[in-house]
Amino acid sequence: MSLHYLLGQIFLHAELFLIPFGPFLNAYFIYSLVKHTVMHNNLRVLMIVFSIVLICMSFSRMPQLISSVNPQWCFLANLSIPYYIHSITIAYFQFTVIPLTIERIIATVRSKKYEKEIAPYFGVASCLVLIIVGAAISTYMSVQFKDEKEVAGVEVYPDPYFPEFMVAFASLLFLTTLSSFIALIIVFRYNRQRYLLTETTQVRPMQERYQYSENIRTSVQLMSILVILFVCNSIMALTTILYFNKATQLILPEHLYDFVVTLGNTLVPIAAIMFHSVLRRKSHKYLCNFRRHVTKHGENKVNISENAFAGVRFGNNGPKSLINGQDLIFSKDKERELYFEQLRKSWK
Repeated sequence: MSLHYLLGQIFLHAELFLIPFGPFLNAYFIYSLVKHTVMHNNLRVLMIVFSIVLICMSFSRMPQLISSVNPQWCFLANLSIPYYIHSITIAYFQFTVIPLTIERIIATVRSKKYEKEIAPYFGVASCLVLIIVGAAISTYMSVQFKDEKEVAGVEVYPDPYFPEFMVAFASLLFLTTLSSFIALIIVFRYNRQRYLLTETTQVRPMQERYQYSENIRTSVQLMSILVILFVCNSIMALTTILYFNKATQLILPEHLYDFVVTLGNTLVPIAAIMFHSVLRRKSHKYLCNFRRHVTKHGENKVNISENAFAGVRFGNNGPKSLINGQDLIFSKDKERELYFEQLRKSWK
């Protein structure tokens, strides 16, 4: 048994283990976004549609994955339709960083009026464009791989420039993800600087200050997601370039590309929840209630807030404020809750 084959089997079975978690986590994230109004409607639409796409990605991959493990277990005779749907969802996954970043830039530039705009025109239009572009790219790639022929040990595609297209596509994917991540960091630092300035001078309207603070909190969440997308897209781009290079094609372990996609599918909703203070606090509350319900000891315990003293330390290593960096006597989650509650009351 070669090392190349062994690595391929490891990636295959690791993907088989991870793939059931994706739909559950993304469905819970959708539920959280629908129940709690924690971001602008444009961003909510983008995140909800992205999660739906990730769910479709998991379900369309399952028949192919089962067939790879044991073809006799596959319940579908023709895998072309799941393969096509899976290709569209991968294209959406790869380039969703673009509308997410643009939406935050718009929210920053139009901070005076953006919060009042309820209609999610940008979010809906961006999702439609991504789906159309993903379908076009997937159709082109499916035709090329379907009609691929091997002549004298060399793969020949209907379009002779298809390998060059894939290398250029992978390079564009890497540069786009990197540019989006850098742009989001700039947006975060700008919003934090503007908020600190308005907090000091008190010359800006409360609505504009509130929008700056929301931009800070949302940018932290999106940066965590973009870190995952950047790592996944970078590996996928590198894998594509190596695959279409004859000198390095044989060194690639099988199923590496699909494993990276499934891993990103699982990590994105986790990061989206854990790096948003409201969603993390609500999820922690649901988890604690579930544990009390399962153990049936909740009735005899004092109901103390789980987050009131979370992360408290002594000395100078205690938790810091997300906005101004000052030492806190309670957790960051509690500080955010109190601060944004006061902002909302003042705004109303």
